[in-house]
Amino acid sequence: MLKSLITYLNLKLDLLNYFDLTRCLVELKEDSEGTKQPVEYVSNGDYDVINWDEFDGVSYWRLRDEITSDRTEERKYKAGSRNNIETTVPLKLVFAVPRTKLTEDDAYSFDRIRQTMVKQFAIDDDVIKTTLQAESVRINVVTANSDAKDVWEDETGGTGTFEPKYETVFGSIDVDVVIISKHSCLPTECDDVESDIIRAFDWCGNTAVTVGRLTEAQQTCISDFICSCADGTVELNGTEVTIVASGATVDIPVTQDGSPVGSWDGSAFIIPICATDLNLYFKVTSGDDTISAITIDANSAGTIDTVDDGSLTNLVIEVNSTPVTVPFTLAVSDTLEMSFDAAGSDTTIELSGTY
Repeated sequence: MLKSLITYLNLKLDLLNYFDLTRCLVELKEDSEGTKQPVEYVSNGDYDVINWDEFDGVSYWRLRDEITSDRTEERKYKAGSRNNIETTVPLKLVFAVPRTKLTEDDAYSFDRIRQTMVKQFAIDDDVIKTTLQAESVRINVVTANSDAKDVWEDETGGTGTFEPKYETVFGSIDVDVVIISKHSCLPTECDDVESDIIRAFDWCGNTAVTVGRLTEAQQTCISDFICSCADGTVELNGTEVTIVASGATVDIPVTQDGSPVGSWDGSAFIIPICATDLNLYFKVTSGDDTISAITIDANSAGTIDTVDDGSLTNLVIEVNSTPVTVPFTLAVSDTLEMSFDAAGSDTTIELSGTY
């Protein structure tokens, strides 16, 4: 919840164009000599120290107190709110805004920044309610501190130095975020801790052991509930062919000439086209050297992959006036022509393939 909230608030701050760097949740870390400084925890025990001079405008959030959660008072909220939880998140926004980013630079700069942020956070936005799965979210600006030295001392106690440059507006704003949410919608630790004990049981890794802990009556009830599905209807190309009982399997043979045929391609059962032999014969009389244009019809269309030239020499086959070699395709309405050296005797040219 806190991560989602601060991410949302930083998105609001980004719209103001005040900061080159908007840090997330920061804490004040104190060393052995009593000097404290704001740091952002990364992981594996590592922290990033906030460097005010590294970027042109910096901000960060930190908790100024502990987050509290209480059941809401029934008289304050609508009926059915007994399971609602009111969570208050007390935040402090610490910022350094370069004066060059302000529309006006004068004695009222801090107040304009404060007022701009109040307006930005006060905008009613259903996004944050949806993100937090909340009934309502109120973002209240409690107080602001324009005393740069005082804020610096709070954030970097014990350093004995006053670092903020006067070219920046340095200060802080305290914000209370009040979230009303249903008890069931409160997030859990890293999604690893399950608040519903039933879902925490090992149903998948040790199913037999987990189910064995149930009574026979409980097992029967669960089995009846899960398995009480209606029988299914099997259709092929929109035609109902059979009924399959709930939990059963049906095998519908797909055959051709008594043998299984076809395969499943992931979305449909595909039956391959059955190829039929195609043989075209052209008689050649002694002395002929051409076969005039022949128009291909449905009975002679197909794919030609073998040519028997009948012992003729220099045979040239043209489809639609274009020379071709095997394999080639003859389509309906194509024009087929052949030329060759004059035949010394009667013979036959055979074109063979499939259709």
